[in-house]
Amino acid sequence: MSKNTEKYTSSSIKTLHFPENVRTRPTMYISFLEMPGIYHLLKEAVDNSVDEFNAGHGKEIQVIISNDNGFINVTDSGRGIPHDDEKKFYSIFNELHSG
Repeated sequence: MSKNTEKYTSSSIKTLHFPENVRTRPTMYISFLEMPGIYHLLKEAVDNSVDEFNAGHGKEIQVIISNDNGFINVTDSGRGIPHDDEKKFYSIFNELHSG
């Protein structure tokens, strides 16, 4: 066990704001960076589509996994993302816990 001789004081504490917080510590949000993390993100996307379907707002869910580049595309015929308020629309893609 190595000893860290640096002093730990209040000046050592950093507050990271979006997007640096996610870029610096992505495992706080998806747990894993490898396949388990990818499965987690896929499950979230499919769960959102299933929620729309179960609420009666869609008739189709499609999941396409590309053999060429490994991209995974989840689409549904649900309500989509509201875009009547530009500020809120922006927040969905740029702020954590928006939705």
